[in-house]
Amino acid sequence: MKTKFLLLFLLAVQLFSCSKDENNNDDYSGLPTITVSGKVVDENNDPVANAAVKIDNSETTTNSLGEFTLASGSGDGSRNFATISSEGKFDAYRGFQTKDVTTVILQVTLLGKGTVTNFDTSTGAVISNSGGNVTIGANSIMNADGSAYDGAVKGYLRMLNPSQPNFNQLMQGGDFAGVNASNQTGSLKSYGFYAIELEDPSGNPLNLSNGSTADFSLPLAAADVSNAPQTVKLWSFDKVSGIWIEEGTATKSGNKYIGNVSHFSEWNCDDWMSTVQISGTWTSIPATQCSNGLDVVSPVSANGAYILVYNMPTASSGTYAINEACDNLQTCNLFVLYMDGQGEVYSSAEGYITKTSSNSFTYSCTVVSECGYYESPVVIGLVGSGTY
Repeated sequence: MKTKFLLLFLLAVQLFSCSKDENNNDDYSGLPTITVSGKVVDENNDPVANAAVKIDNSETTTNSLGEFTLASGSGDGSRNFATISSEGKFDAYRGFQTKDVTTVILQVTLLGKGTVTNFDTSTGAVISNSGGNVTIGANSIMNADGSAYDGAVKGYLRMLNPSQPNFNQLMQGGDFAGVNASNQTGSLKSYGFYAIELEDPSGNPLNLSNGSTADFSLPLAAADVSNAPQTVKLWSFDKVSGIWIEEGTATKSGNKYIGNVSHFSEWNCDDWMSTVQISGTWTSIPATQCSNGLDVVSPVSANGAYILVYNMPTASSGTYAINEACDNLQTCNLFVLYMDGQGEVYSSAEGYITKTSSNSFTYSCTVVSECGYYESPVVIGLVGSGTY
């Protein structure tokens, strides 16, 4: 299998063996302001009008078609994120890379809050959704300022796993980025997440009081029940930095993960993977799989790694699923192969590419060494952007 993949990459090596330094200039000074455009829809794919969109200190609202355009500040190569809000829905946070891009297109699907659960702090409650639940003890709620709260509570809970439609679009962050307990930024492979919000009758936010915890039970997708690890890392979504933060563990019990949390946010059960970012001016070559298609080769990174995208969409906008490479080597589906600096080849397992114009894009995906044929395949996250 490795020999077969090495042959596929031979042309890419020739294209970039003499241009490594030119394509990896890390001087971002003078980059223009990035324009972020996008469309906001609900879970039925209907446009959401008048949704508030905020990036840095700039704000706007979506039009009747759910569309927006907003300037986000200079592209300094760091990760930035947008916050999208609409009545009756959980706020959405969407991360994007700013390296080597002047335009970003975001596709945002808002998660509805669903049915409200009303309860009193004196009794607590079990809030249920989609076969899972969160248990809140009596007298364990506080106001946003940290003072004790006593009275009526409205609770909203949604639980999702990868088998459900639009899972990737609904998961906070949008780019599966997470910071582990060692303060390393990487990519997440999710087995499911839940979003929960509490508020008083006037709509003011509430949370678990200091020192209190809440138990949860999160259903697994049927395909993950036998393969999901017995113990998995827990991640909470930090709305200040717009990224997932490792915070504890959950344990598999039957077809669910169970655990407890000390505050309410979005919570995720995930494996963590190291991440490689490759951005810059890519090179396009005639498609090897499709007669009218296009393959795109990344610039070579400092350690000699690069990516080959097969069958790049020709559209000027849209988000497209990256297929599993090992199942698509002889088809016209979009897939990715990655070669690290040591000559090891990795094939795409999942992810997406978002076209920002007919010849520019951003991407986020996971790749697996040797199509997972080894007993312990290595999984890596890839993120970045490119023009070609």
